[in-house]
Amino acid sequence: MKRSLRIYGYSLLSFFVTFMALSYYGILITFLVPFFTYITVKNNREALITLAIYSMLIVISYRVPVAIMYIFSYAGLGVFLGYMINNRMNSFRTIMSNTLYLFATNLVNLYVVSYILEKSPIDMFKLSFLEGSTDYFKSLNLDVSYISDSMINYFVGFYFLSALVLSFILYFVIRLLVKMIYKEKMESIKFFKIEGFSFLQFILFLIVITLFKTYDDKYGQIVFYSSVLSLTAIFAFQGFSSIYWFISSKLKNKYVSGIISLIFTFVFPGFLVSAFLGFFDALFDFRKV
Repeated sequence: MKRSLRIYGYSLLSFFVTFMALSYYGILITFLVPFFTYITVKNNREALITLAIYSMLIVISYRVPVAIMYIFSYAGLGVFLGYMINNRMNSFRTIMSNTLYLFATNLVNLYVVSYILEKSPIDMFKLSFLEGSTDYFKSLNLDVSYISDSMINYFVGFYFLSALVLSFILYFVIRLLVKMIYKEKMESIKFFKIEGFSFLQFILFLIVITLFKTYDDKYGQIVFYSSVLSLTAIFAFQGFSSIYWFISSKLKNKYVSGIISLIFTFVFPGFLVSAFLGFFDALFDFRKV
């Protein structure tokens, strides 16, 4: 009885927060992420039942596309983060699991907004790109239309990259919460390593995505270039962890080591250098971790 009342209370509170966010204070919707994380950490089953009831309430009360966005982006994310905290996986599995969830959420939100505005996802990306960068490129006397048309080939990869960066940040939040809740230390980011990687798998993947490039249409180009960008980003993160592992072994201050590693990784051409380093580390395991 107490469990049922608690679940109904959670569900109604979540729905009330959503109602207030949609009607008055939009920022309130972010409360759902820590709220559902808290419920999941306490009890996985209660969290899933609460999520199901909340989803039914919001689907009944609002347009289905809007409901899907809020379910995936906030309540679902909170449940997912709670699951990550409870399972305490290694750095690679935690970051990549978060990345895949956030990447899927990004695509869902893109398609929902496209559906509401009656535009294609590609047009939506192009509009957002032009809105944020037109003045900058014009100041450099560059052809904005040509650049935006070129960037379209990478638009799925950009969503993956943004999800990967956010997952990297969330990893430290999860580590902190695990330490506070379970009094345990999760694996350091310097031990991040792509699991199950082999040169043969890499070649097969390149062959598959190259086949898409042979198709003379925009979708084949998007699959190819976005896949290359996504794979490069993953290797760059492994390269960052390798750099951090090496620098932290020489410097005692982990914060200074982290800052130096971040600067080297994310300042061009450090990103590409880190990607090559990450590729060879994944292949030969220089760190022996």
